[in-house]
Amino acid sequence: MKIKLDWRSYFEGFCELHGKPVDYKGRLLFPDGWTYSRTEHQGPEYPPPTDKRHLQELKRDYWQARMDKSELDLKDAERLLGTLTGQQQMRSAPLKTGVRVFDEESGRYRRGVSDVSLPSLREEVESMREEVQECQRQLKTVGRSIPAKSC
Repeated sequence: MKIKLDWRSYFEGFCELHGKPVDYKGRLLFPDGWTYSRTEHQGPEYPPPTDKRHLQELKRDYWQARMDKSELDLKDAERLLGTLTGQQQMRSAPLKTGVRVFDEESGRYRRGVSDVSLPSLREEVESMREEVQECQRQLKTVGRSIPAKSC
């Protein structure tokens, strides 16, 4: 009997179970303290530390890294939205963007064209703002739960 394991699918399942990862000291760090190989879907994976203080510090580092990235992404998205909004105001027709479209008949991708949807971009920027706010809330919560160092 042969079974070929699908490690990419395993990793996707791991992410569904443990949350969205961030890069951390050469590994992927998850909100619950698990870490995973940054380069291989097969792993290895490492359980959270058993020391409560170390685990809480890891969680704080996770939320800080996620917030830092979220804030950068938000600034980029706000800048893009501002640029596109300004460009659209000077145009009578909707701005266009190139997209890849899968052609089922040929089984290939082809270039397509789509209108730039400023309302959709605004919704995405708002979602990114909410992500930053969630990171800030989590950082406050985790920061309060780090136990004092024992002597």
